[in-house]
Amino acid sequence: MAVILALGIVVIAALAVVYVLAGQILVHWIVGWFRKGRPTVMRSQRIYRLCIVGVTLLSLSCVAYAYFVEPCWLEVTHVCIVTEKMQRGCKPFRLVQISDLHCCDRVRLETELPGVIAAQKPDAIVFTGDAINTPLALGTFKTLMKSLSKIAPTYAVRGNWDQDRSIDLYGDTGVKELDHEFVHLEAGGSELYLLGLPAALNPQPAALVQKVPARAFKVLLFHYPEVLGRVQSGQIDLILSGHTHGGQVALPWYGAVYLPTPLGKLLERGLYVQGQTYLYINRGIGMTGSSLAAARFLTRPEVTVIDITPP
Repeated sequence: MAVILALGIVVIAALAVVYVLAGQILVHWIVGWFRKGRPTVMRSQRIYRLCIVGVTLLSLSCVAYAYFVEPCWLEVTHVCIVTEKMQRGCKPFRLVQISDLHCCDRVRLETELPGVIAAQKPDAIVFTGDAINTPLALGTFKTLMKSLSKIAPTYAVRGNWDQDRSIDLYGDTGVKELDHEFVHLEAGGSELYLLGLPAALNPQPAALVQKVPARAFKVLLFHYPEVLGRVQSGQIDLILSGHTHGGQVALPWYGAVYLPTPLGKLLERGLYVQGQTYLYINRGIGMTGSSLAAARFLTRPEVTVIDITPP
């Protein structure tokens, strides 16, 4: 419903342009009356008709783009985080994050993702939740996860769409689900701890952090970005989240029309810094809701490549 509403806003904005142009034509008509003693009616009508046709075509093009182009147009985003906790001289530790796959009965980017991610040469891959929209897509999801685990060690946490524990999401995929757990990762002399919590309205990251060496670089996987408010500065170095889809539909200069978080546009997409803690909100791959809501506008599906590097 939110996506349909947002696309409606796009169309309404386009129609508003028509009325603005119509107002300009009316002013032109009035000025022509006083200057020449007669209105330039025919010319104004032609301009007005051309404006209506142009804006209508533009509106239809935006809707077509949102449904058929952008959902399949993947973007790779690169982020670099410099930290004193990484030993000098070591090569950066490269994490690749994906989120909110929302696999459905239609395959979109699931076959493209392994090749794109493999090209980034990650040391580890993380998935921050929301696997499938329907159990019918479980096969598609597990095939993708199996492919990713062959590229690099792959870790996942559950999102709010993954609460049905009777569905085996990660069995026989090679993916390690982090359920109130942590793992120690090392590559090229760099090392970090990866912590994971399933989606919950009242997460307790502090209990997990206490089990990890204080001086270690700590990455928390948690689906909801508002967990940032529950983390003390420096307690976690980097939080990787999803959930917002970047709004899924955005407007130029304004951003997301609707965000499913209590903090709204305070946590929308991309990189945030609070004290000594970084948060990255991935825009996700898939879309929620019915086929009518399966659209993206100015929020392309995203793969995030994060290099954690020493000074």
